[in-house]
This record gives sequence, structure tokens and C-alpha cells, in this order.
Amino acid sequence: MAFLRDITFTGKLGHLTAYKMKGTDKIILRRNGGPSKDTINNSPGYALNRLHRQEFGAGVMLGKNIRFMLGALRSVANYNITAKINSLLKHVKLKDTEGALGKRAFRLTSMPTLLQGFPLNKRSTFDTMLFTAITWSLSRETRSARVEISELIRGLNFSPPHQHPYFCITAVLGIVPDILYQESKAAYAPPDWFDGMYAPVQVSSPWYPAQNGAPPITLDLSTDLVPADESYTVMLSIGVRFGLLLEDNKVQLLDHMGSAKILALK
Repeated sequence: MAFLRDITFTGKLGHLTAYKMKGTDKIILRRNGGPSKDTINNSPGYALNRLHRQEFGAGVMLGKNIRFMLGALRSVANYNITAKINSLLKHVKLKDTEGALGKRAFRLTSMPTLLQGFPLNKRSTFDTMLFTAITWSLSRETRSARVEISELIRGLNFSPPHQHPYFCITAVLGIVPDILYQESKAAYAPPDWFDGMYAPVQVSSPWYPAQNGAPPITLDLSTDLVPADESYTVMLSIGVRFGLLLEDNKVQLLDHMGSAKILALK
């Protein structure tokens, strides 16, 4: 992998492509090469490659739905969580020992604990900011959750960055569908019931001065959406976000400031 230093551009230039990636402030440079798109899509010699590529696309689709169900907490990630999640999801297809190559199912329901505890940050993780007991319950049957956090005392069990004056705790509940190969469509897709109505549910605590910490916090979440079958996983995430006090005593959320993790899946 090559990096640009004194020359700064992104996009294609001849046989080179320059692009940015989350987790680094440098511009990455790579050389274009390999077989043509037409060769990959149609040549018999790439038949096996096409099957693996089809499964890769299914994993990407599942990863996209997982990230969507993180809701507002996606904004606090400070590294490329997409690549990490997609890498972990390779284990999901291996659970399908009966499906043919290119059609193996990506059922997160087959190993829901795979992403439990997954951090959205490499620096200042959620567990290093809040090193206290968090009690949670998550019901797949009722698609509801409760999170209870004990009293937060700065310097004892709460360690936020010094420059952030206010904070809140946010929990997000989402429904992640399995991704299956559908013969009628000759392609991978989520179940037909999964449509634009399936958005994550988010609940936040009040804003608290970071210098003081916070009293015990309880967050309850639920959704009225009822999937038509059992091919889904309920995912609960939690994060701490920071804000700035304005002149009218309102707190303005600071974008991309905070830390979060996937708390539980069922």
C-alpha cells in the first residue's frame, strides 16, 4: 500500500487510483490492474470467482444492515468498522453446511453472539470511558430492551475527555434480517417483509455535566414492528455522546464525538 504525501488528489489518474479511508488521514494510492470487468463476469475461467464474489456481496449486504441498525451511534466510530464487521461475517456463511457455494445463507441468527461487545472505537473505547456495571435485558420475542447504568462518578467509574462539557448515554435497538439466496430473484436479498419501515429505535438520557457524572440511568426501548418470520436478530447498542452548552442553555450535540459498542444480540 502506497501513500501520497506532497501531492494530494483523489480519484483515478491513468492506471492509478487515490482514495481516503477512515482510520487514517493519509491518501492511499493503488495501481489499477487485473482482468477486465467483462472477463470476470463472463469468462468460464472465472466461474468460481463469481460464486465467491456473490457470497461476498451477501456479506456486505448483511454488514450494511448491521451498521444501519446502529442508528446515530455510527457517527462516533473512529475507524473503518465496515471492513472489520464484513471480515467477521465470513464466519456466518460457514454455519451453512448444506448450501452450495455461491448460495450459502448469511444467517446472523445462527451465531448472534459473534458481534456482542463489538467496539466502534479503537481510541477511547466505551469500556474505558465507562468502567462500571451495566445491566441489560433484551427480548427477541417482544423486540424490546432495557439498559441500567449505575451512578457515574468522574474519576471513579467515568473518564470522559476533558474538553467535552456535557454528555448523554444513548441506546439503540434494531432488527437485523438474515440474508438468503432467493432462487426466484437469482440473487441474495433480505426477507420480503424487511422494508423501509424497519428503522432503529433510539433512546437517550438527559444531558449531564461531564464534570459531575450522572445519577443511575435506565433506558427502555421497544418497537411495534413484527417480522413475518423468525429470520431476524435483535441488536442492542450503547454509546456515550458529548455536547456543548449554548447561550440559550440548550445543549448542542458534537458530531463524531463519543464512543459506543454493540452491547447484545438475540
